[in-house]
Amino acid sequence: MNANRRMSSPEWIHPFTARPAGVSELRRLTSLYLDLWGLSGMGDAAQLCVSELVTNVINHVGEGAPAVLSVRVSDAHLRISIRDAESQLMPRPLGATPTSETGRGLALVAAVAERWGVTAAMHGKTTWCEIAASCTEQVGGAAGPLLSKVDTRPLSSAQTLHGWLAGGRPLHLVAQEEVAVGLIAEVLRWLQAQGHDPDTVLGYAHMRLEGVCGTVG
Repeated sequence: MNANRRMSSPEWIHPFTARPAGVSELRRLTSLYLDLWGLSGMGDAAQLCVSELVTNVINHVGEGAPAVLSVRVSDAHLRISIRDAESQLMPRPLGATPTSETGRGLALVAAVAERWGVTAAMHGKTTWCEIAASCTEQVGGAAGPLLSKVDTRPLSSAQTLHGWLAGGRPLHLVAQEEVAVGLIAEVLRWLQAQGHDPDTVLGYAHMRLEGVCGTVG
């Protein structure tokens, strides 16, 4: 990569409907994206934060509420955020005791993340947290600028995806599509960083797909 060209920040944005049955799928997709980015060492902390932030929406905004999950890598942090349409109820830790069955969510997020908060808007709010790069030390990684650790090689990402799916972790149809779109976006991001035009590459890819499908048909 050209030293004068700054690496773009990987980001995964995923609209979803807040339902208990969907929490595990969001955790798995988050883990997959971190694997694709070469940041699997942050997987446990990230999955916990996703679980608790999504569950917070279910409990306090309502089951079935539309929301958007964003996972973004910056220079020193992994930022996880959930945007929902409720602007009146601001989440806060409830001071749960060790025997409490509920109320631990944001306390767990606060314990894992370096910082967290809520950003209010006219038509909703965003609850977010940032996990420091130093959390990779817990699994043998080295602390330092997180963005520089991102693996931008599309071949490596494809191999990771193949191994992830081959390891007995099947995805639902919608999740398969989400993973495919995410992988394509990662490849295009890598090509753009090398100076290629993503639209041109997509055009060539579509022409090749039509040729293959025509041959098969």
